[in-house]
Amino acid sequence: MNDTSTQGTRRNRKRATIIIASTAIITLIATGIGIGVHAHATRTAQAEAENARQTAYAECQQASDTAKASLDAYQKAVTDTQATVQTDPATLADASTIDTLRTAQANATVTPGACDTTMDEGTLDTLTQSWKDAGNAWDKATGDVTTAAQAVTDSQSKKTLDDANTALDGQLADGRALLESSDGRVADAQTRFDLTDAINQGQALRDANSTDANAINAAAGAIHDASTEVNDSIGRKQADDAAAQAAAQAEAQRQAQAQAQAQANKTTRSTTGTTSGATRTTTRSTGGTTRTTTSGTPRATSGGSAPRATTGGTTTGTASSGSLPPSNAHNAQPDESFFRGFGGGCTSDCGTYDGWNHNIY
Repeated sequence: MNDTSTQGTRRNRKRATIIIASTAIITLIATGIGIGVHAHATRTAQAEAENARQTAYAECQQASDTAKASLDAYQKAVTDTQATVQTDPATLADASTIDTLRTAQANATVTPGACDTTMDEGTLDTLTQSWKDAGNAWDKATGDVTTAAQAVTDSQSKKTLDDANTALDGQLADGRALLESSDGRVADAQTRFDLTDAINQGQALRDANSTDANAINAAAGAIHDASTEVNDSIGRKQADDAAAQAAAQAEAQRQAQAQAQAQANKTTRSTTGTTSGATRTTTRSTGGTTRTTTSGTPRATSGGSAPRATTGGTTTGTASSGSLPPSNAHNAQPDESFFRGFGGGCTSDCGTYDGWNHNIY
């Protein structure tokens, strides 16, 4: 083998060695690069996952805070409407609004769990959605409570307005009836004018469909007060008329009594004037016969009594007074007037008169 061939072989071997070494170096470099790239990718993925987890935690925490604020607002709404829910159903136009408010106050939304930094992204995402749902429910519940409470208030206002209008309508009807029936029956006509004004003012509110319950109630009260004044005036008029009638009757009775008394006095004077003079009755007895003679004009006596006969000015009970005494009374003192009636009597020795007439007649 010549030197030229040997040198060529050496060169080829050297070249192969260089190529092999280069290849090994390149391979080593490529392997290192690949390992580094993989490690970097792994680190990058882990970093991204952690970032995503932290983001999910932040979002969960934000949803929790927002929902809790909604819960606070709901609880405040419930507290603020406690007085409203105690409203007497009788004061409401629609009592069912109370039931609606009670339902709204009893929201059963469950509070989700707390967000935790140790939770993975998926768990945090799920918890975040729970907090968002709870927050939305509490927001709706707050709105329901507020709306229901307002419905109760509106129902109460409607009932108050309806009652006020009903009362006013009643007063308007009664007032008009009283105004018509009281014409000419009041002591003070101004009371009827005042009632008319009150009725007109109340009707103006009804015509305008007023929603001011206070003004409507005031108008009804004014009509009531004015009606009371009219009724009182009617009472005074009746009392005045009764007093005047009683006075007129008393005066008429007094005049009738006075007229009767005057007539009685006139009759008495007339009778007295026509029956003047005295009545004198003289009784004589002749031959056993009694004779009575009356002189003068009979005098009227009060009380309708018959005229009394008088003998010699003495009242006797009967027309036969002056007759002889009965036979069994011969010892009695005789009445000399009997004898004198015949012109007899004691003419002498009268001092020894024994009761019998010894003279001749």
